[in-house]
Amino acid sequence: MEVATDEAHTPIKQDTKKGKLRYYPYNINWNYGLLPQTWEDPSFANAEVDGAFGDNDPVDVVEIGGARAKIGDVLKVKPLGALAMIDEGELDWKIVAISLDDPKASLVNDVNDVEKHFPGTLTAIRDWFRDYKIPDGKPANKFGLDNKAADKMSLPAKAASMQVPQIEKSQPKISKKKKEKRSKNDRNSEISSRNSEDPYQILKYPVTTEHALKELETNNTLVFVVDKRADKKKIRSAVEKLYSIQTKKINTLMRPDGSKKAYVICKSDVSKIFGFV
Repeated sequence: MEVATDEAHTPIKQDTKKGKLRYYPYNINWNYGLLPQTWEDPSFANAEVDGAFGDNDPVDVVEIGGARAKIGDVLKVKPLGALAMIDEGELDWKIVAISLDDPKASLVNDVNDVEKHFPGTLTAIRDWFRDYKIPDGKPANKFGLDNKAADKMSLPAKAASMQVPQIEKSQPKISKKKKEKRSKNDRNSEISSRNSEDPYQILKYPVTTEHALKELETNNTLVFVVDKRADKKKIRSAVEKLYSIQTKKINTLMRPDGSKKAYVICKSDVSKIFGFV
């Protein structure tokens, strides 16, 4: 089953390829889904992961808790780390997370905790995604970052291809063949020419640290890394346009590293906006 990103309302339906139904060749031992309203940018080459471009899909999540979720369930999760899978040359991040309702959720906060309380799990996840296409006659997938899981604290720098979404999916999918024909200068020109009013450029990506998740749960506040040039008015407009929610107040903070954060206090409950399907 897969989310049909090219259909209205992105329904969950049986995945097909070339008219044939697709199935996993063997069982997957975790809950596997995605972060709604996220997007892996196919125009961005990640220098830390072999220069691979995003796969133009939502960001995938592997939830390692003990409870088996049902298809379509929405879970609140705590991100712990990520694996940088490279599938046929495209970067396909796998966020490793745990449900906040899991009994062990309070014990794990990063990849070191995963190894301590779920020994062997990160290796098992990597090996499963490396090999699952082999029975179909395809080569094994590769992984960047020396085959290791990136800790969640290093993700904002490493996962720059993860973007706040295009809800209408207006970005056309770029085939591998077309991507090879586009020169680096063409891509840079395309990126630099994007309108500064574009909400997808104003909201660079949501912050999903433990502190940010706590802000969401306790203060009904969304945290984003935003364009340094964006003022509060532009940030408010971008959030309300992308998420169809009413904002109450916006605070911004310039970080020592030069990045800019926006704390968006919302009028209504938005705790499910960054839920896990």
